[in-house]
Amino acid sequence: MKPEPPPEDWAGRLIRLKRYETPGEVYFENFMDEFRERQRSEALRLSVVTLAMDRLLTWWRGVPLSGRLASAVAVCALCAVPVLVLQPWSRGPVLHTAEDVAVVGKLPALAEVSLVREF
Repeated sequence: MKPEPPPEDWAGRLIRLKRYETPGEVYFENFMDEFRERQRSEALRLSVVTLAMDRLLTWWRGVPLSGRLASAVAVCALCAVPVLVLQPWSRGPVLHTAEDVAVVGKLPALAEVSLVREF
């Protein structure tokens, strides 16, 4: 009985054997159809958000640096406009006197009293 060769020799022998193997003509004829079908099935498994983000990032990589900077500035400006426009209305009431401050401090207690009276 022959001694078993080491695993390094197995890999070399397999590679030498594979050199002579070639797929049949049917493989080459069906390759593109099978490839497109696999791409479609993978795309159907992804969510719309994932596909949209992938397309956006692909587009973004093709945009030159100056266009990227201009786009980033535009997005920041669009995000900042609502904050700057709505900020004056988001502030609480302006308290002018010590009496106003005292009333505001008692508001939670006043709310509890009004709820008790309703029921």
